[in-house]
Amino acid sequence: MPVEGWLAQLDDNAASTVDVDIASFDPDGFPLLGTGQIRDHVAAVSAYLTVEDSIVRRHIIRYSLYGRELDIIQSHLTKTHCAASCPRPPVGCCNNQHWRIYSMSDIMMTRPSTVAMQLADHIQHMQADEDTYHGADKPDAHVSRCRYFRDEGCVLHLFKSPLCMHYLCDGVRDWLATSFGPAGRRFSEAMRVMVDRPLERGADFTSDAVVTSALPLMPR
Repeated sequence: MPVEGWLAQLDDNAASTVDVDIASFDPDGFPLLGTGQIRDHVAAVSAYLTVEDSIVRRHIIRYSLYGRELDIIQSHLTKTHCAASCPRPPVGCCNNQHWRIYSMSDIMMTRPSTVAMQLADHIQHMQADEDTYHGADKPDAHVSRCRYFRDEGCVLHLFKSPLCMHYLCDGVRDWLATSFGPAGRRFSEAMRVMVDRPLERGADFTSDAVVTSALPLMPR
């Protein structure tokens, strides 16, 4: 699996933080991941990060766990539909630099906290690390303004930007409503709320409502 392979090759830079970080995450908070997966994931990311501030470090780890859950959700729900039905293939919505988390105007209007700014900076560094592992030496076959787009789609599994994690085009939203009824609309709405949410604090980067609303749509 791409995620496990990337986690397994991360350098062990700060092993002293691992046990306390593992203890800080409730396995029940990530219903799409098993207890062992969560433990191994937290251990790998915690040991790799050289971030002394425990609040920032745990926001980064939480974001990567959340990104892993969103990757599972999208793999089961939307990726196949997008590949088969996108009206703008092959790039689709990956047609701009959406991997960037804050523009200068975002910073001026939102005035994000120091923790949020640090979290965004670390996410973008981790994007580059994921790309090095998943996307190195794979040439872009199509013109795209996103640096992380390849023939098989986005190479990021854990550290997409909040916009890329949550964006659903109108076609996908309509398909979810048609295929899943009210449950599909609830999931679409939870995703829309996250797209529109100003990223003022570290907690604004993730949403329990997104995962909770996706659970009824997932295969049993």
